[in-house]
Amino acid sequence: MTKPENLAQYRDWYKNGYDACVGFAQIKNLPVKPFIDIPADFIIDKDTYVSDGKNYSHTTVSNVIKVDMTPESGCASSIAKTETLRVVNNGNSYHIDVQENGERVSQPVQAETKGGEENSAIYTDAKVVNGIQLKCLPESATTQIAGQVCMIETQGSTKFIGYDGKYVAGYVRALTAKDQFGVVITEPVSVKVSASIDPKVFNIK
Repeated sequence: MTKPENLAQYRDWYKNGYDACVGFAQIKNLPVKPFIDIPADFIIDKDTYVSDGKNYSHTTVSNVIKVDMTPESGCASSIAKTETLRVVNNGNSYHIDVQENGERVSQPVQAETKGGEENSAIYTDAKVVNGIQLKCLPESATTQIAGQVCMIETQGSTKFIGYDGKYVAGYVRALTAKDQFGVVITEPVSVKVSASIDPKVFNIK
């Protein structure tokens, strides 16, 4: 799951835009709507990866704070929920976006070539987050600017790799957006190895 490191700072980034809209509405003597309540457990993205070693599924559920900057709309604010689903089944890639209004938008099916495995040796620093073993890129000039990235450590013969050959980022502390809405943290929640997988997971309808 990806969350703001500081929810108040993240909220205030959007609230500042709302307040500016309210200022214009007051000049025009227009009524405004209250700023939306942001839950304490607000999640930016929830990613779920499933693979049987041949087929692959990656689902992302996203929540975005939206502010209508039009005073005539009452400076309405909301949390928009969208979903992205990408499946690789028998070498074919399927991509579906579920928009805020529930509309499903499919992209053309494409043949997909499995990527070569990323070199895991570059991840050298051990880290444990939520009881999950990780290996992280070492501190460098890049990590000091962009933040820390860690892969989920191999368990037995199981490697947590996407279809593109890249290791799944189990932990990310992203600093690149801190001047906007603050630091964003991605943390692992659950890792299951050798679990039973329903083949329907890799079917697109």
